[in-house]
Amino acid sequence: MGYFDDLFSPEFLFDTEHKQREDIERIKEQMLDAPDPSEAIGPLVQRVDRLELLCKSLTELIVSKGLASREELSVVTQQLDLADGVEDGKIGSRVLKNGPRCTNCGRFVNPRRSSCVYCHAAVEQQSAQAPPERLVACGGCGKEVAESASFYTGAGLRCDACFEEVLP
Repeated sequence: MGYFDDLFSPEFLFDTEHKQREDIERIKEQMLDAPDPSEAIGPLVQRVDRLELLCKSLTELIVSKGLASREELSVVTQQLDLADGVEDGKIGSRVLKNGPRCTNCGRFVNPRRSSCVYCHAAVEQQSAQAPPERLVACGGCGKEVAESASFYTGAGLRCDACFEEVLP
């Protein structure tokens, strides 16, 4: 008998069915032991809701105290969003991991400043070379352009061509 004939032998079929049933039972046991994902989702939803409330409260406080307008906050938010080179509504982990830090207090610093805004220690300036031009994605056409050649608009970041299309 050849291999093909063995596939249809009663012993082979029984053995295969038996193994499949064992696999199904093993998977069922693993599923029963696995944590319920809905238990993890509830606390996360609560944290997001609290953060949203806190952000809205801080925004209202800043605007009501005259510290910044809603438009200024919108521009700053957009600039932070673009810090990783992509306008996607979130801060990329690459920016947080690779951002320059103060050698004294360890907090993130703006390398263009001469001192840390938290502890006032001198910020070590990077090499005299200008950093390479950062590329950002246009929110209109998706093309990557140099950040210096992009424009912040109410509709998002735009390249030269897309910016001219939104001009009145």
